[in-house]
Amino acid sequence: MGGNGKPGREILKTSLHLVDECHAVNEVRRVNLRQARPMITWKPPARDQYKVNVNGAVFKHRKKAGIGVVIRDKNGVVIAALSKSVNAPLDAVEVEAKAMEAGVLFAQDVGIREAVFEGDSLIIFKALQGEGEAPSSTHNVLAVTLEQASGFRSSYFSHVKRQGNVPAHLLAQYAKEVENYVVWLEECPSFLKHTCAQDLSVVSHS
Repeated sequence: MGGNGKPGREILKTSLHLVDECHAVNEVRRVNLRQARPMITWKPPARDQYKVNVNGAVFKHRKKAGIGVVIRDKNGVVIAALSKSVNAPLDAVEVEAKAMEAGVLFAQDVGIREAVFEGDSLIIFKALQGEGEAPSSTHNVLAVTLEQASGFRSSYFSHVKRQGNVPAHLLAQYAKEVENYVVWLEECPSFLKHTCAQDLSVVSHS
């Protein structure tokens, strides 16, 4: 083009430098994005309450559903866990309502009387708080849940996103292979140990 050419080595060196600059800028952007997004994780209950996390799962091809419940104390220690199979073709909201009911009943059976009941269904949470409407198919289940929860010395409902409800989610998925239900008392199921340990690690550093 009438200009002065550059040696091949110089062109290669310049190109590699530009690639390094591009990688460095992208890495800074990734770090900034990670810092901008607050980590969503399990939080321990206040005072001497227990936190009861619940979750539901739908197995469409098997025409059944699964429920997971995990009860932890203020130190994050697993007090009890439940994985329950529901042989009915429930939809996502219906199984979340059943999961909350199961959480309340399971906590009663374990002997807990002060609890926070937490799930990741915003529809069910708002309905239990009287701030929203759930499908009519869940009304009876929610009514039973509220009635049973009123029998605790103290209880309230809480909402958390899926990332903060992983152990309950894993228990609900585990129910796919459960014929009826499985209960763990004063022990953490082996497939939850890593996730629960991560929760404790985050809590201890917060």
